[in-house]
Amino acid sequence: MERLPVFSGEEIFRRLSESRSLPAGKKRVKLPAGRYFLEWPIILTAADNGLIFEGSGPEKTQLIGASLITGWHRQGKNFLAAYLAEVASGKWFFRHLYVNGSAAARSRLPETGYFEHESVFDVRWMSTSGGGWERKPTAEELGSLVYRKGDPGRWFDPASAEITLVHLWDESLVGVRRHDDSRRRIFFSNPAGHPAGAFGVRKYAIWNIREGLRRPGQWYLNRKSGQLVYWPRQHEKADAIEVLAPLLDTIVSFQGEEKQPVEEIVFQNLSLTATGSPLKAGGFGAREYPGAIELDNVRRCHFSELHIHSVGGQAIRGQADETTVENCRFWLTGAGGVVLSGRDNEIRKNEIFRIGQAYRSAIGLWLSGYRHKVVGNRLADTPYTAIACSQDGHLVAGNVIKRAVTGLTDGAAIYVTFAQRVSVRGNYVSQMKGGPPPGASAYYLDEQAKGCLVENNLAIDVDYPSHNHMAVGNRLSGNIFLNRREMRLSFPKCSGYIFQGNFLQAGGRILFTNPEAIRHFRDNFICSQKGKIQAGLLSGYRLVHLRPLPEGQNIFLPQDFSGPGLSLPEEAGKAER
Repeated sequence: MERLPVFSGEEIFRRLSESRSLPAGKKRVKLPAGRYFLEWPIILTAADNGLIFEGSGPEKTQLIGASLITGWHRQGKNFLAAYLAEVASGKWFFRHLYVNGSAAARSRLPETGYFEHESVFDVRWMSTSGGGWERKPTAEELGSLVYRKGDPGRWFDPASAEITLVHLWDESLVGVRRHDDSRRRIFFSNPAGHPAGAFGVRKYAIWNIREGLRRPGQWYLNRKSGQLVYWPRQHEKADAIEVLAPLLDTIVSFQGEEKQPVEEIVFQNLSLTATGSPLKAGGFGAREYPGAIELDNVRRCHFSELHIHSVGGQAIRGQADETTVENCRFWLTGAGGVVLSGRDNEIRKNEIFRIGQAYRSAIGLWLSGYRHKVVGNRLADTPYTAIACSQDGHLVAGNVIKRAVTGLTDGAAIYVTFAQRVSVRGNYVSQMKGGPPPGASAYYLDEQAKGCLVENNLAIDVDYPSHNHMAVGNRLSGNIFLNRREMRLSFPKCSGYIFQGNFLQAGGRILFTNPEAIRHFRDNFICSQKGKIQAGLLSGYRLVHLRPLPEGQNIFLPQDFSGPGLSLPEEAGKAER
């Protein structure tokens, strides 16, 4: 691999200052190939409008939001250690570490899976539309958990430890304020997004514990002593590894104002890497975590040929209008890919994969606002939803999504909620497995989705190709859903649907739950090769009765029908990665 020259961030700030003195149309910052280590974020304002900011190519020009750790010494048989004075003095703390260009695994207990706590929160979730919890959680419910005896043990170090509480569709990262061993209660330093035990989920994990160092590639940071400990892999030597600890959560910040927006900036041909993230509950979609690029009051800007990887939060986050993100690659992010609000933005021909490395509720592409176009993107291996959108008038078309919702539940490859007039067309989703709702589905129209169109899409090897919830007046037409297993299409608390001209083929039973939600059900071709085609009647969300689905104006193909599903090779839909 080419060894790149090293620069400080001062070189960028100097070039940026020079460009500001130039007239409109001539502002340009062209960075030569190299690694630029920044101690402060690059801030672009209306004074930079019209700027072209570019590197010499992705990976050739690298913006790095971290500091190089040196001074390593051997500690015992397995470990390397370095003393960080700023950590010991309380001026610096980080929860991400990058070794030889990749994120290292933070020490964790248990090593895999989760502990189970004993906190109970028996309050009904009334849906987001219904106002959330039937009773507002107390500060203590949001601020503590009761653990089982022996979990954690005497090894527990509240000064350095952090905890992830798992909920249903998201999770909360919290610090530890106090540990009451006599009551088996841990008090948090910041509130959780939902109480421990909410939704009946009682899973949690503990991070940054010395005893959590169980295998090579892990690290631990002692907040009191300032000692950073790393367990090197077999091929990693103390004098030949590069260890980067984040100084910045954001590398580039576009800071416009309502009356003076940041406009007409082209940002292209470089990479951003090695950032951190703050200690907080991320909320739905891990939206609270910042982006390596942050946008505020941005108009008509263009982002292309960017590689953003090994960062603590999102790749790009913020508010923008008439802005384009295209031909970029985002991977190994702690949170999501692109999280944007605003209007008339285009997100096209990007690759997004292996996101949510630290925060499992992350979303690959999440657009809210008006008339966005999400076209021709490729996404794979997202622990929660791949593409989400809300509000009005979006187009989601021609995207390829593989293995979404691998870590949490109640998500989808494409998820539409609190939205009107969204068109989901010509997308391809494959390799998803889901349990009973809420589970994992290909195309999910959720609360207050109205007047939306799901048309000419393909789903292969997806148990729930279509899940719909509290949605009204939507249309599913011309879709092809193929699954070697049982297939379910669900419509709880929905009404006024049109389901027309779709082709469904499954190896097992095909089940429509709450088919009464479909007012216009015709011209569909449906084949269950080894099972039945059934209607499932619901009481609330509970399945109470099964009966044969009337054929009506549809065609129920014979069980020996050899359609397109049987001609697909076993490797169909496998991701390139």
